[in-house]
Amino acid sequence: FAKTRAAAGPDSDDEWDGDEDGRGSLLTELIETLMVQPRESPYYFELASTVHKWLQGTTQEEQEVVLRIRGFVRWLVIQLVANSKPKSPSMPSDAQQVLLDLTGELIKFNHQALHLFEHTILEVLSSIESQKQSPNAAAAAADADADANADEGGRGGGGGG
Repeated sequence: FAKTRAAAGPDSDDEWDGDEDGRGSLLTELIETLMVQPRESPYYFELASTVHKWLQGTTQEEQEVVLRIRGFVRWLVIQLVANSKPKSPSMPSDAQQVLLDLTGELIKFNHQALHLFEHTILEVLSSIESQKQSPNAAAAAADADADANADEGGRGGGGGG
């Protein structure tokens, strides 16, 4: 994003390289690369820091470009909610902090972005809760099946004896 359309002006040939929703821009490529990095990647923190630094100097309109990148807000929320505690020393707390800072830059003074994040957080938390309950329900069903099979086995094979 060398210049936005607003900064370049309507008659300027110096418009930024990318379409209205950022596709094809360097920033979009950085974000999409960040989203596929494993948390243990040596590039994860650096890519997140780069996006955060870019967001610090943007207008609300420029931030909208980032918010429209497919899957980014959901990915960011999952990184913050589902992975809130480092599982190993390879995931430094600095990476978590830069993601929080990046989120802060996106929602600062932007009510629409705040509502988008709120909706996405509730959606992700609901999904996590249903995933937690599903394995328990499956385990309980498996235990019930095992108990039923044991009962049948204890009665002489359950068939005609």
